[in-house]
Amino acid sequence: LLTGSRKTYGINIVGGVRRDIDEDKIRKSLEVLKNVEKEFRTFIDIAISVPQVKARLKGTGILPKLEAQALSLVGPTVRGSGIPRDVRKDYPYAAYRYVHFDVAVQDECDNMARALVRVNEIFESIDILRQLLDKLPKGAIAVESWEPEPHRIGIGSVEAPRGEVIHMVITGTYSPYRWRVRAPTYQNLPAVPIMLREMELADAPITIASIDPCFSCTDRALIINIRKGKIETVPLYVLSRKKLEAVR
Repeated sequence: LLTGSRKTYGINIVGGVRRDIDEDKIRKSLEVLKNVEKEFRTFIDIAISVPQVKARLKGTGILPKLEAQALSLVGPTVRGSGIPRDVRKDYPYAAYRYVHFDVAVQDECDNMARALVRVNEIFESIDILRQLLDKLPKGAIAVESWEPEPHRIGIGSVEAPRGEVIHMVITGTYSPYRWRVRAPTYQNLPAVPIMLREMELADAPITIASIDPCFSCTDRALIINIRKGKIETVPLYVLSRKKLEAVR
């Protein structure tokens, strides 16, 4: 409705957005939010009341609070263990300082807790969107002229659905010279062995899924050569090339 796509939005640009939102789009957006909230609430009330769902989620994938804190986990993974860590609250950026919302936290430390955190965050997100649409300011939608200074370092931190994302960039003359990203999945993966500890094999898929892993965000690999006693980091493109050579 506003961005025209599910993932590759294209509406955000450096210094602003590509197009404005008129009153008609605001009205339609509020209608969509109302319908989504109603339908999702009905769905969740039914889903979490199913005995089989409770049996699979409650008491499985335990991640104790102290261990979650020690690993510096992020997002719903850490908030499901009773720690209210959220960049939007801890270091408000963009328009988050102008809206009110509660950080969704559960203390049960299991798969159900992490699921409920995500459920509550959907309702909080709906409320945030309503506030933003109500407080949308007038004026220009983008900076007319802006050029980054070369040879500067920039670090940004935002709260993504999976947790904190950190970007670090070094500017070049006309384009980024270096750019690195730390995705939340990379930070949360060390929690998986703890969650699986003393669990049944049947609980493994749900437990791993409870951190909502994005494995393409963690395209790092180590090759351990036992004969040579050597460990080397292998980029994803090297693994892809070796795979193609093996199947030819």
